[in-house]
Amino acid sequence: MDFTVFYSSPEKDADLLYLGGFHAPDPFLAFEVGGASRAVLSSLEISRGERDSRFDEVLSLEEIITQMEGGESLAGRILGLAKQYGASRLLLPEDFPARTAFELREEGALPVEFLDRPVCRGRLQKSESEQESIRRVNTIISGAYSLVERLIGESTVKDGILTWGGEVLTSEKVRSLIAIHCLEQGCIASGTIVAGGDQGCDPHEQGSGPLPANELIIVDIFPRDEQSGYFGDMTRTYLKGVANDDQRRLVAVVREAQKRAIDSLAAGVDGKAIHDKVIEYFEQSGFSTGRDDSGYYGFFHGTGHGLGLEIHEEPRVSRQTYLLETGMVTTVEPGLYYRGLGGCRIEDVVCIQPGGVVMLSDHPYDWEIE
Repeated sequence: MDFTVFYSSPEKDADLLYLGGFHAPDPFLAFEVGGASRAVLSSLEISRGERDSRFDEVLSLEEIITQMEGGESLAGRILGLAKQYGASRLLLPEDFPARTAFELREEGALPVEFLDRPVCRGRLQKSESEQESIRRVNTIISGAYSLVERLIGESTVKDGILTWGGEVLTSEKVRSLIAIHCLEQGCIASGTIVAGGDQGCDPHEQGSGPLPANELIIVDIFPRDEQSGYFGDMTRTYLKGVANDDQRRLVAVVREAQKRAIDSLAAGVDGKAIHDKVIEYFEQSGFSTGRDDSGYYGFFHGTGHGLGLEIHEEPRVSRQTYLLETGMVTTVEPGLYYRGLGGCRIEDVVCIQPGGVVMLSDHPYDWEIE
């Protein structure tokens, strides 16, 4: 009988959060055996775990330490519980704490094997309630974009940079206002990107300093709901002022690439095929990809990634072959980046269905703000 072991905090381990539906700041032992899940919780957490978690059983850490032979150590507790429940093999996530994994192997009482993440493969097909959790966060993000659009719209231009409320409007200021908006509605926005001009040409550059006028500004917001643990993820690109023809063409091509990708997604489709179509469309539209002394340019990231209890999880819509299944949730976020012209990325979230997708995000694409 397999004994699947977790030792982590649910805040860091999406599989453990999915298994028990229980938030806790510190790591604890949990396991699955015989089709049932159990958690070993300290006196600080046990009452809450019994009341709020969906573990089939919650065990007392203090009782196990005092009553189980070898229970003082984590490895001893795992082996003792495995013996108690009649296990014949230990299964550990690939990133299980190494010292304890070595101890379990050295003990040799049971064979040890490692599992690829995600361990709980069922979490890749989102239920209607999970989809709604993601949709809720994206609705909050939409409100944040309305805030950003108001800030840009109310800004004035002085010496080529944006000013708002009598002060220079910076990436940091916009990011802090986005964070407050999300926090007020129960979400934590960490790592938000507000990157203008050439800063936006590095897709994970958060952005810093004054925001430029008449240049593209990428805003990527991906908060996590404190209660459900689910993420949202949307990106919009803006420009304060009047765009030139090259900027308008760049944004139009990225938006068209996104629409084509969304229209092509469905259960049974290979994510790589969608990604390849985006690359082909960009190249046919005259937007090449490569690398020069300044770095990569063009389209050099994936078209989409899975979204759920992790900000980046399966499935993949990228260079890797990946057959999409009903209920999987993915972003769709093509982008183009050229120093001197700027970067544009547009991102939404969809749930894969047999004949297409269901949108889990919704916000206008009005990007040119005078």
